[in-house]
Amino acid sequence: MIISLKEVILIVSVIVNILLSLTIYTRNPKSMTNKSFATLGFVVTLWLFASYLSTTPQTNLLWARLTIFLASLMTT
Repeated sequence: MIISLKEVILIVSVIVNILLSLTIYTRNPKSMTNKSFATLGFVVTLWLFASYLSTTPQTNLLWARLTIFLASLMTT
């Protein structure tokens, strides 16, 4: 099984995103700024997965709609 460059970039981005979000949140869990940053980090991670999966021809409409929904969450 060969992993493509897209998948490597996705995996690295997801790991860095989750680690950064958890680090910021654990520094001060009571801060609303840290909570909102961690939430945004997890939404971006979900968006990355949905964006990658929307390129498959079998289920691209579902994942494309989920990508648009998650993008709207990121803007709020």
